[in-house]
Amino acid sequence: MNVSGIPDFAEAVKEFQSFLRNEGVAKPVVWVFRDDLWERGQARVLVRWPEPNRTRELVEKVFAEGRSKGLVEIVAVAQAADRIVATVWYPKYEDEEVQGWSENMKLAIRQPLPWATRVPSALWNALTWLPGFRRYQRHAFGIGTRKWAAS
Repeated sequence: MNVSGIPDFAEAVKEFQSFLRNEGVAKPVVWVFRDDLWERGQARVLVRWPEPNRTRELVEKVFAEGRSKGLVEIVAVAQAADRIVATVWYPKYEDEEVQGWSENMKLAIRQPLPWATRVPSALWNALTWLPGFRRYQRHAFGIGTRKWAAS
């Protein structure tokens, strides 16, 4: 643990998997960023599949940054038959701050937990040109993009 009381990434993932088990959704985790998702209503999410290279590395970077600030969230954003789709996020910029959350690690599951439809990477590239996808990318909150994670 560090000064903030937040465990390192490996321990946090174990805690998240235990949390998922306790909530009845114990499955292996696949990591995503907003660029890998397109929410299509409350019940369905399109997910780029397989996860792009460097995803885990970027997720660990985001977690370490949030941990150093003393607040970070790991959240299940969707589920597939054999996976939980999850992301790591923290309020990096002032306009991203969440009222009532100023410290610690938060584990969460979106309610209701949408069903993930896997979309092959080759087709995903075509989807990114659609106006609905671009609108979702502009307005989604609480899930960072790869560019946000890398900066």
